[in-house]
Amino acid sequence: MPKKRRDPKNRQGWTVASGDCNGNGETDILIGVPDSHVGGVDAGAAYLFYGPVDEKSITDLSDADVQFVGKPGKRVGTDVHIGDETIYLDSKGQKARYAFDGTKTRRGSVSVDDADRKN
Repeated sequence: MPKKRRDPKNRQGWTVASGDCNGNGETDILIGVPDSHVGGVDAGAAYLFYGPVDEKSITDLSDADVQFVGKPGKRVGTDVHIGDETIYLDSKGQKARYAFDGTKTRRGSVSVDDADRKN
């Protein structure tokens, strides 16, 4: 699990999901951090590591291939799922679910406003 170098209130690893989000046959890891302040106070975030990856080798969230960033108060990452080549991020602050098409190659920081679907 990632080392908690940042504010421990961020609850790094609060939610974790694994699966093949991009259809390449490798297991990807998604880590939710609902109290992250990266996008503002209680914005939340989720970090995606494309496989192959050993979850025990993840020691720093800044090494993630993709960082999904919420907006202030959304608390994105309250729950995270990978399924059917889709990445799902739940937001407690807005009681919303953001869905990203896993077959689209993403790198770096991605706003939840860029989700392919929002429920």
